[in-house]
Amino acid sequence: MEIEIKSLDMRKATQNDYAAYHEIRKDVRAYLFPDDPPMDDATFETLIESRLEEGETISYIAIDKEHHENLVALARIYFLLEDSPSYEGNEHICRLSGPVVLPQYQRKGVAKKLLESIVKEALSRKMSVLVGSIFNEGGKEFLRKLGGKSALESREYRLELSDVDWSMVEEWQTDGKACSPDAEIKFTTQIPESILERYCEVYTEVLNQAPRDELEVGDTVLTADRWRDDHQRFNKQGIVHLTAYILESTGDISGLTDVYYVPSMVPLLSQALTGVQEEYRGYGRGKWLKAAMLLEIKNRFQDVETIVTDNATSNEPMLAINERLGFKLSKEITSFQVEIPKVKQYLEMS
Repeated sequence: MEIEIKSLDMRKATQNDYAAYHEIRKDVRAYLFPDDPPMDDATFETLIESRLEEGETISYIAIDKEHHENLVALARIYFLLEDSPSYEGNEHICRLSGPVVLPQYQRKGVAKKLLESIVKEALSRKMSVLVGSIFNEGGKEFLRKLGGKSALESREYRLELSDVDWSMVEEWQTDGKACSPDAEIKFTTQIPESILERYCEVYTEVLNQAPRDELEVGDTVLTADRWRDDHQRFNKQGIVHLTAYILESTGDISGLTDVYYVPSMVPLLSQALTGVQEEYRGYGRGKWLKAAMLLEIKNRFQDVETIVTDNATSNEPMLAINERLGFKLSKEITSFQVEIPKVKQYLEMS
């Protein structure tokens, strides 16, 4: 079997490049997540463009040259640029998505050919560690062969809105307000400029408090400029980024939660971050945020049926809240890291 690997610098990708990418992207998604709707092409391109603000994305497509130029596998890498606010502590990291090989082409050396191209590119950029995610035992077995390790165990959870105990949710909201009578929850799709800088500081702080376990990566930094650029793109595609934040009587932001409504992904809705600054914990603000957001979702997004989120298995407080709300385990996720020279050595020996 003659397999050709085509690399795409997504910053320079043409419409023909994207057409091929979307074809294999949708086939891969249907294979991995057969019950979920695929993201539409324009929205996916918007998300790629957003990432290019601070980094480089290179995609790899495996093509079967002997059988009608079939597209058979996909992988993608991402690394930060030196002027990214998140560069420090992540300068050695090459983030890997895939490789995913369609079932009829598995165990034929396709993944190896993809990795050979990826390793060559990563080493030329002076990257030393690959970081990515695995959803199945086959991926874990392959990771062990490469000399990598499971660094962070997470779980994807899903909540069916039809199963929610809404009386309990309303009680949580009432209790949260009673415990913090001088604070209020604000909902917005456009953070006011007057608090945007502070909002980004709190978002960055809360985001980086999430467990990393053995995952050796640096902080992720959200800036006001990045927020503005992203939301210009989101608005053009009809993506609704809804945020709830707790505004204290002092004017400070003590906690926040956010969700993404993507029209092509309905009836699913993605729950992103939920967190409270350390100094404000212990007064039920986390439960208050979760409850208030659920009630807002119920009223605002009538076509949403399922909320999707993920948490590190070591994040016991958030897991406890989600489980009480009725979130059910959907899939296990293993975040891995492996030294790129070890991958190169394995490829040369196999």
